[in-house]
Amino acid sequence: MPVKKSTTDQFVYIRYKRDNYDDFTQFKRELENMIGSDVGDRDVVVDFSESSGVASSEIGLLVRLINKFKGTARYLRIVGTEQITKTLLLTNIDKLGNLIIYRDQKEFVEQVKKLSGK
Repeated sequence: MPVKKSTTDQFVYIRYKRDNYDDFTQFKRELENMIGSDVGDRDVVVDFSESSGVASSEIGLLVRLINKFKGTARYLRIVGTEQITKTLLLTNIDKLGNLIIYRDQKEFVEQVKKLSGK
């Protein structure tokens, strides 16, 4: 499955691996549902660590979600790869605020442990 969604007390977690266009359609549907609804006070984590890249249409959805979080204490947290992180930083998406980019799954787990005091 290209999109796997789970929810915890802290996060709505979406793991996304795009293999073809239909995968993007499912990802778009999940993010648009979050943009159009209230996910409570949870941050949204989008995990691209199994993806080989990120396309402009995916970046556009991420920007829309970041804009929804402006003025709140919520964040979009992106777990990427070295290539995905470079691509996102080239777009200046990190300048929008309410965004944290992790270079890999390991960094994300370490930071979450620090936040939760474990």
